Amino acid sequence: MKTLPTQERLKELLDYDPTTGLFYWKKPTARCIKVGDAAGYQQKGYTIIKVDGKKFYAHRLAWRYVYGEDPLSLSIDHINRDRTDNRISNLRVCNQHQNQGNRLTKGVYSRGNRWDVVVGCNYIGSYKDKDAAIEIFQTEHAKHFKEYSPYYD
Repeated sequence: MKTLPTQERLKELLDYDPTTGLFYWKKPTARCIKVGDAAGYQQKGYTIIKVDGKKFYAHRLAWRYVYGEDPLSLSIDHINRDRTDNRISNLRVCNQHQNQGNRLTKGVYSRGNRWDVVVGCNYIGSYKDKDAAIEIFQTEHAKHFKEYSPYYD
Protein backbone atom coordinates (compact mmCIF):
# COMPACT_ATOMS: atom_id res chain seq x y z
CA MET A 1 0.00 0.00 0.00
CA LYS A 2 1.30 3.46 -0.91
CA THR A 3 2.17 5.78 1.92
CA LEU A 4 0.26 9.03 1.76
CA PRO A 5 2.17 12.30 1.63
CA THR A 6 2.54 13.92 5.04
CA GLN A 7 -0.02 16.43 6.22
CA GLU A 8 2.67 19.11 5.96
CA ARG A 9 3.43 18.20 2.34
CA LEU A 10 -0.25 18.26 1.42
CA LYS A 11 -0.72 21.67 3.01
CA GLU A 12 2.35 22.93 1.18
CA LEU A 13 0.94 21.88 -2.22
CA LEU A 14 -2.83 22.03 -1.83
CA ASP A 15 -5.69 23.92 -0.24
CA TYR A 16 -8.65 21.78 0.84
CA ASP A 17 -12.15 23.11 1.32
CA PRO A 18 -13.86 20.80 3.84
CA THR A 19 -17.30 22.21 3.00
CA THR A 20 -17.06 21.27 -0.70
CA GLY A 21 -14.52 18.44 -0.48
CA LEU A 22 -12.46 20.01 -3.27
CA PHE A 23 -8.71 20.47 -3.44
CA TYR A 24 -6.99 23.39 -5.17
CA TRP A 25 -3.34 23.76 -6.12
CA LYS A 26 -1.47 26.38 -4.16
CA LYS A 27 1.90 25.36 -5.57
CA PRO A 28 2.07 24.22 -9.21
CA THR A 29 3.69 20.80 -9.66
CA ALA A 30 3.60 20.79 -13.47
CA ARG A 31 3.68 23.40 -16.25
CA CYS A 32 -0.01 22.92 -17.00
CA ILE A 33 -1.07 23.58 -13.39
CA LYS A 34 -1.75 27.09 -12.14
CA VAL A 35 -2.25 28.32 -8.59
CA GLY A 36 -5.95 28.01 -7.77
CA ASP A 37 -6.68 25.25 -10.29
CA ALA A 38 -8.88 22.44 -9.03
CA ALA A 39 -6.79 19.37 -8.29
CA GLY A 40 -7.62 15.88 -9.49
CA TYR A 41 -9.53 13.98 -12.11
CA GLN A 42 -12.26 11.34 -12.11
CA GLN A 43 -11.50 7.65 -12.45
CA LYS A 44 -14.08 4.92 -11.83
CA GLY A 45 -16.20 7.41 -9.91
CA TYR A 46 -13.42 8.49 -7.55
CA THR A 47 -11.37 11.68 -7.59
CA ILE A 48 -7.66 10.98 -8.05
CA ILE A 49 -4.93 13.50 -7.28
CA LYS A 50 -1.32 13.05 -8.32
CA VAL A 51 1.14 14.21 -5.66
CA ASP A 52 4.89 13.88 -6.10
CA GLY A 53 4.42 11.55 -9.05
CA LYS A 54 2.04 9.15 -7.26
CA LYS A 55 -1.74 8.84 -7.61
CA PHE A 56 -3.93 8.99 -4.51
CA TYR A 57 -7.65 8.92 -3.81
CA ALA A 58 -8.84 12.40 -2.82
CA HIS A 59 -10.88 11.03 0.09
CA ARG A 60 -7.73 9.55 1.67
CA LEU A 61 -5.87 12.81 1.09
CA ALA A 62 -8.74 14.74 2.69
CA TRP A 63 -8.55 12.56 5.77
CA ARG A 64 -4.79 13.05 6.01
CA TYR A 65 -5.11 16.79 5.34
CA VAL A 66 -7.66 17.33 8.12
CA TYR A 67 -6.66 14.75 10.74
CA GLY A 68 -2.98 14.19 9.95
CA GLU A 69 -3.38 10.43 10.02
CA ASP A 70 -3.49 7.66 7.47
CA PRO A 71 -5.69 4.77 8.60
CA LEU A 72 -3.50 2.33 6.65
CA SER A 73 -5.38 -0.91 7.13
CA LEU A 74 -8.83 0.66 7.18
CA SER A 75 -11.15 2.04 4.54
CA ILE A 76 -12.52 5.55 4.33
CA ASP A 77 -16.20 5.37 3.56
CA HIS A 78 -18.31 7.94 1.72
CA ILE A 79 -21.35 8.06 3.99
CA ASN A 80 -23.75 9.15 1.23
CA ARG A 81 -22.18 6.62 -1.22
CA ASP A 82 -21.20 9.42 -3.64
CA ARG A 83 -17.55 8.71 -4.49
CA THR A 84 -17.02 12.29 -5.65
CA ASP A 85 -18.29 13.86 -2.41
CA ASN A 86 -15.09 14.29 -0.41
CA ARG A 87 -16.44 16.70 2.20
CA ILE A 88 -14.87 15.73 5.50
CA SER A 89 -18.36 15.49 7.06
CA ASN A 90 -19.16 12.79 4.47
CA LEU A 91 -16.13 10.63 5.29
CA ARG A 92 -15.60 8.08 8.05
CA VAL A 93 -13.05 5.42 8.84
CA CYS A 94 -14.37 1.87 8.74
CA ASN A 95 -13.26 -1.70 8.21
CA GLN A 96 -13.89 -3.58 4.97
CA HIS A 97 -17.04 -5.27 6.30
CA GLN A 98 -18.56 -1.92 7.29
CA ASN A 99 -17.59 -0.38 3.96
CA GLN A 100 -19.37 -3.19 2.09
CA GLY A 101 -22.46 -2.56 4.23
CA ASN A 102 -22.77 0.96 2.85
CA ARG A 103 -23.42 -0.27 -0.67
CA LEU A 104 -26.85 -0.45 -2.20
CA THR A 105 -26.74 -4.15 -2.85
CA LYS A 106 -29.28 -6.51 -4.26
CA GLY A 107 -30.39 -8.94 -1.59
CA VAL A 108 -33.74 -10.13 -2.94
CA TYR A 109 -33.60 -12.77 -5.65
CA SER A 110 -36.42 -14.30 -7.68
CA ARG A 111 -36.72 -18.08 -7.51
CA GLY A 112 -39.83 -19.20 -9.34
CA ASN A 113 -42.83 -17.76 -7.52
CA ARG A 114 -40.80 -17.00 -4.37
CA TRP A 115 -38.27 -14.35 -3.30
CA ASP A 116 -35.07 -15.33 -1.50
CA VAL A 117 -33.47 -12.83 0.88
CA VAL A 118 -29.70 -12.77 1.42
CA VAL A 119 -27.72 -10.28 3.53
CA GLY A 120 -23.96 -10.49 3.14
CA CYS A 121 -23.31 -14.23 3.15
CA ASN A 122 -26.38 -15.01 5.26
CA TYR A 123 -29.47 -16.63 3.77
CA ILE A 124 -32.45 -15.08 5.58
CA GLY A 125 -35.36 -16.93 4.01
CA SER A 126 -37.79 -17.36 1.12
CA TYR A 127 -41.00 -15.33 0.79
CA LYS A 128 -44.07 -15.34 -1.45
CA ASP A 129 -44.47 -11.56 -1.54
CA LYS A 130 -41.73 -9.48 -3.19
CA ASP A 131 -42.51 -6.30 -1.25
CA ALA A 132 -42.36 -8.22 2.04
CA ALA A 133 -39.04 -9.76 0.99
CA ILE A 134 -37.62 -6.29 0.21
CA GLU A 135 -38.76 -4.97 3.58
CA ILE A 136 -37.22 -7.95 5.39
CA PHE A 137 -33.98 -7.49 3.45
CA GLN A 138 -33.76 -3.82 4.42
CA THR A 139 -34.51 -4.56 8.08
CA GLU A 140 -31.97 -7.40 8.25
CA HIS A 141 -29.36 -5.35 6.36
CA ALA A 142 -29.73 -2.54 8.92
CA LYS A 143 -29.40 -5.04 11.80
CA HIS A 144 -26.32 -6.62 10.26
CA PHE A 145 -24.42 -3.48 9.22
CA LYS A 146 -25.94 -1.01 11.72
CA GLU A 147 -25.05 2.66 10.97
CA TYR A 148 -23.10 1.61 7.87
CA SER A 149 -26.28 0.34 6.21
CA PRO A 150 -28.13 2.73 3.90
CA TYR A 151 -31.32 1.32 5.47
CA TYR A 152 -30.34 2.13 9.08
CA ASP A 153 -32.48 4.68 10.94
